[in-house]
Amino acid sequence: LIDKLADQFEIPMNSFNSQLQRQKITKQYLQERPCLVVIDNLETVADYRSLLPSLRKWQNPSKFLLTSRFRLLDEPDVFSISQKELTLEGAYELIRLEARRTGFASLADADEGELKPIYDAVGGNPLALKLIVGQLKFRSLPRVLSRFDQGGGEQNRDELFEYIYREIWETLHDESKMTLLALTQAGATGFTFEHLVNVSGLPENVVDQSLEKLILLSLVDIGGNLLERRYRLHRLTEVFLLKMFDEG
Repeated sequence: LIDKLADQFEIPMNSFNSQLQRQKITKQYLQERPCLVVIDNLETVADYRSLLPSLRKWQNPSKFLLTSRFRLLDEPDVFSISQKELTLEGAYELIRLEARRTGFASLADADEGELKPIYDAVGGNPLALKLIVGQLKFRSLPRVLSRFDQGGGEQNRDELFEYIYREIWETLHDESKMTLLALTQAGATGFTFEHLVNVSGLPENVVDQSLEKLILLSLVDIGGNLLERRYRLHRLTEVFLLKMFDEG
């Protein structure tokens, strides 16, 4: 975390600065000017509770915004806000926005009566809605929703995500699976296209086709800029894949 902050603050790592000195400069930077540091998906940090004491030392005037699927209710100095699911109208808006983003005209123009069964199946969970939209690019709405009926309606959030991911995983071609597995090594910075081709061992055209499908399915995020795109796994995709490896 300190290394990433130091990079963000453009604190150089050279022969004059040891790792410890660089950390001290980063801490001083945070204490001399108010910064808002966002740590996304805190639960993916191996030992995130051991990180909290360090964050306490670095705060004031800087602040830390932590996002997590787990609420830190037993941490007295952590102000916890539980993000509620989208309303019915908000879910409709997200579905249509995601459909337009992926060029899915028929879904973007669907009326509320056609969209209501999606909300009934997964509620207003944004990621679940995006994953459903991704599946609808390749399957009919009744077929997608029938899978949820078979999975049972009393699933909690983690079970819902695992169910959706397993359903998607089982429908992927081997090349797409290999592309996903290669991206487990990409970390938060992601891989360039060329790096991903080298790591996956697949031909360029195969990786290109796999990426298009995985992006449409909301399994892979895109970063970088106009001259260099970088590809990385959505955090929950990575969590699912690593959990699947552990079970295997």
